Amino acid sequence: MQFPKECIIFGGGASISEGLQKGLLKEIENKFVIGCNYSYNHYIPTFTSFVDKTFYETNIDTLKDLPLIIGQGKKVKSHLANSIFIPCRGDYKRDISGGVYTAKLSGMYALTLAIYYLGRGTIYLLGYDFGVINK
Repeated sequence: MQFPKECIIFGGGASISEGLQKGLLKEIENKFVIGCNYSYNHYIPTFTSFVDKTFYETNIDTLKDLPLIIGQGKKVKSHLANSIFIPCRGDYKRDISGGVYTAKLSGMYALTLAIYYLGRGTIYLLGYDFGVINK
């Protein structure tokens, strides 16, 4: 199997709007894209990542139509066939043994997966300018 050498992580920050206006979707067509949470409302990524079970359970009717979802899945009641659940851990391990870093932010979870899947390569972070823990 040949792994990609580039990954785009599509976050939920306000800067995505500017990118969309400038033709971002055309630029990321046919690329390896990890979407965070609701990014699928703008673009269907290679897979959608999440860490919050409420996100998964609240949007299950929409998520069932996506190609692949990878998320924490801790205490998720319903499991869709297109979903893979990988637990989270509090410390970073590049090989994701014992879980993916971290359950606090879906962007960090997605970044850890991107590093793992690429091994070596380039990761582009789009829309990483929104939200903070505890305001």
